[in-house]
Amino acid sequence: MPEETIIKNHEKDRLPSNMTLQDFAKAMAQLDLDSIPQHKRHAAVLEHLMRIMENEINDRSLAKEIKYSRVLNAMEGQ
Repeated sequence: MPEETIIKNHEKDRLPSNMTLQDFAKAMAQLDLDSIPQHKRHAAVLEHLMRIMENEINDRSLAKEIKYSRVLNAMEGQ
């Protein structure tokens, strides 16, 4: 059976915001990974990403959901 090629339309899934790709890159670069132990870096990057998302997306209701998810994630990680 031939292998199927799946093409995903990422633009369709994008959450509307006023943030440009350059702004996002700058925001992500603000995380200082040198001060975070190696085993906690993955969680720190996800936490930082979720915080940026909650602050920048236009849908405030969805932003609250992201915040609750982020807080619950942090509580589970302790």
